[in-house]
Amino acid sequence: MNTINTILLLQPAGSPQKSSPPLGLGYVATYLKHKLPQIRIKIIDLLVENVDLAEELNSYRPDLIGVTGTTPAAKFMRHLFDRIRSLNPNIPIVVGGPHASAMKTGVFYMSVDFAVIGEGEETFVDLVNALNSRKNLAEVDGLIYRDANGSIIENKKRAYISDIDTIPMVDRSLFKMEKYASKGTLISTRGCPYNCIFCSQSFGRGWRAHSPEYVFNEIKEMVTRYGARTIRLMDDNPLIKKSRFQDICNLVINSNFFKKVRFELNHGTRMDIVDKEIFLLLKKIGIKKMWFGLESINADVRKGMRKQLSLDNIERAIEIAQSLGMMVNAFITIGMPGDNYEKSMETMRYVKKKKDRPSFTCGRYAYARYRFI
Repeated sequence: MNTINTILLLQPAGSPQKSSPPLGLGYVATYLKHKLPQIRIKIIDLLVENVDLAEELNSYRPDLIGVTGTTPAAKFMRHLFDRIRSLNPNIPIVVGGPHASAMKTGVFYMSVDFAVIGEGEETFVDLVNALNSRKNLAEVDGLIYRDANGSIIENKKRAYISDIDTIPMVDRSLFKMEKYASKGTLISTRGCPYNCIFCSQSFGRGWRAHSPEYVFNEIKEMVTRYGARTIRLMDDNPLIKKSRFQDICNLVINSNFFKKVRFELNHGTRMDIVDKEIFLLLKKIGIKKMWFGLESINADVRKGMRKQLSLDNIERAIEIAQSLGMMVNAFITIGMPGDNYEKSMETMRYVKKKKDRPSFTCGRYAYARYRFI
């Protein structure tokens, strides 16, 4: 294998999110630039960039290709890998992201050489260093790979980065930012301390948070450099530590661009960790609707999915949000252990009682959304 001097990172077509840059690739690329500044790195988002892959491989001549993706995009990833192999069978391919972390060794049904599991920054850097120094790949934690005999080897799990402020802010100049409608997306926390069985938990069970100052500096850059007018937090659970979130909001409110932006919590929050004080703060920074992980109104079903949430929590969160004029949206999960038709209908009847104009969609993964209006 040749020395790795040039790396190409690809977001495949078919991914569900195309309005904002792929932050996962951004973190990996930025970390590589920080740790291995001698290596050239390029990101291409095939969702928004119309490129000729053959021309790109011929002109950029990458020594290594990395691809990220979710499970809904798996077939597009597979087609992309096959296309790369047809153009140049000798380029090593690394796969990462939620699909690889969920499938682990199972992802090798696709034509890949390496899989990065969990947080990708340190593992990707260690992989490049190991390849360049010809070291034993078995020493790279968080890596799955094919050995010389074609056997699939799964290394031990990598420990999560405890202080995520040590991770450099995403270098958004690596993206074609003009291609994205949403220029203000960020991830301010990683991990979740809860134990719901339906969650992939790519960032682990431990909750780790960027400091308020780190988050504010990232918001400031997106507003002043890229003209973001909406800041979307893509965290699983940004509100777990209320005082930290209050500090972030206060930094924004006291800044000179506060009136220029509004906020959204795109992945919502838990219904048992919010109170009227935090709702008032959310409203103050421009949040007009809330997403909640209600999942099921049936206590046995919630218990089966290990969702630690009571009916009192559900009722209180909806009541407070609606009393403040917020639109309330709930994530509903169908088909979990202990669920059946009647229990699903129980949830639907509850939702209908909470709103006048029901809107319902159910995706291929038995995942439904209801909107409280």
